[in-house]
Amino acid sequence: MISRRKILKGGAAAATILWVPLIGARRAFAQTAAPFDYFISPTGDDNNPGTLASPWSITAFNSKQSTYSGKRVGIIGDVAGVQTPIQYGTVGGVKTTLYSKLNSQANQPILNINGGTAASSTYVGSCTSSGVYQRGWAIIDASNPSGGAHATLDAAILMGQNGNTSSQVPNPDNITYDGLTIRNFSYCAIAEESAGANFVNVVIKNCEFYGSTTSVSSNNPGAIRFQATTGAQVLNCKFHDCQNASGSDFGPYAYPGVFSYSSNALIVTNCTFYNIVSVQQKDGSQDAVISYCYLDAGTFGVYGGSSYGTSYYEGTNASGHTTTMHHNICLGMIWNQNATGAAYNGNWEFYNNTCYINTSNPIFYLNPAAGSTFHAYNNILYPQGSWGTQYGSVKFVGANSALAPQWDYNYYHAAPTFYTGSLISYSSWQALGFDAHSHTGALPFSGIPAAQVPTSFSVNTSSPAYTGGIGGAICGALDGSGTVGCNFGSTAPVLVPAAPSLQVT
Repeated sequence: MISRRKILKGGAAAATILWVPLIGARRAFAQTAAPFDYFISPTGDDNNPGTLASPWSITAFNSKQSTYSGKRVGIIGDVAGVQTPIQYGTVGGVKTTLYSKLNSQANQPILNINGGTAASSTYVGSCTSSGVYQRGWAIIDASNPSGGAHATLDAAILMGQNGNTSSQVPNPDNITYDGLTIRNFSYCAIAEESAGANFVNVVIKNCEFYGSTTSVSSNNPGAIRFQATTGAQVLNCKFHDCQNASGSDFGPYAYPGVFSYSSNALIVTNCTFYNIVSVQQKDGSQDAVISYCYLDAGTFGVYGGSSYGTSYYEGTNASGHTTTMHHNICLGMIWNQNATGAAYNGNWEFYNNTCYINTSNPIFYLNPAAGSTFHAYNNILYPQGSWGTQYGSVKFVGANSALAPQWDYNYYHAAPTFYTGSLISYSSWQALGFDAHSHTGALPFSGIPAAQVPTSFSVNTSSPAYTGGIGGAICGALDGSGTVGCNFGSTAPVLVPAAPSLQVT
């Protein structure tokens, strides 16, 4: 399928409209019906052959690496048809809890997943005891089976790969995780982190991560952690109810669903985040495309403690790198500045997002270095109430006329304010050249937005936001080009449009 989208060529005053084709491109997230080669179950044993009738336990990811590399491994989520969490590894009938391993081993996964080759990736998927794929059926639970306590050892990683591991897996690349539910994991659920060359062909899709509510860490935790990956993909996943304890830095909402260091071309699409920071990129040269996601930093954009309260946090975006956020619903600040508080580098594209956040922070906290850009257009930028007097709708340190022409065609609430070194009015903001064709007004939605219901952010056809974008396009995330958030409604393939190649030059 090929569709078209209008874009703006030149500055806000020179509204030359170009048509850019959005090529092909409906992406299937669910796995196909190919059979599994090996199986893991709640009652398996690593001494078994790994067949459906005689499966391994989950610690076979450590002991059978050469056997399953490049193969399809099914994690069985039930015992005799009853869904049963996996909480033990078993060898020769001797059980060891995942909880005890996590509380004794830091900075390396307790389950070291071996990848495959470009021609034959390792695939780890959720399935039934009949060997049939079923999303969410396999539950990996790292809590104590006796009493439910979570591990508290900092930097304790449940599964994946890490550069600090004493014995690296033979094949670090080419691995897919599909349909798993991973819960109560404390510091990190899946790590794909290299000490050397970049990892490639890493895909995490249709998975759910939740329940890390007792972690106390100032060591950059995250449900998924990437380091030195290229083209890693997080597709149609759900992240929720993960927090740092209040004693940690910026607790409780400083725990991201997706965390990355030095990773290029990261893709996060059709994911849902709530009661958690969504995506955090920190340190090193990296970039990403984040699209069609529901990003809720707290409880419907409201959070407490000393938290960042961000739906997205960027620490470093190096010169020559471009990060794009489009068609997201954001309930929480977009924080763009260097991790040390210095200015960021690189380029930003921010379009067709719906931002609807609480009253304590701006929608943007921006601090660009010389030569950096932040393009914002076709967005709905609307708070749940009036702003305070310190920040305004946008805190844009160093905002100037050079950055203004491609910040336009947005929709704001009735009386937005801005902070460029001091608090200024909307008219003063426009006098700098920003938002020449933008609109302000009443709540633009068809109804009252509801938490975790992306469709409740649909734009009323009578609102200027409905025709206020470039070329009369709909502002905000719900413009008809694709669904927002994950879809766990069935095991059938989830089909969504690929990210459009929309640019403003």
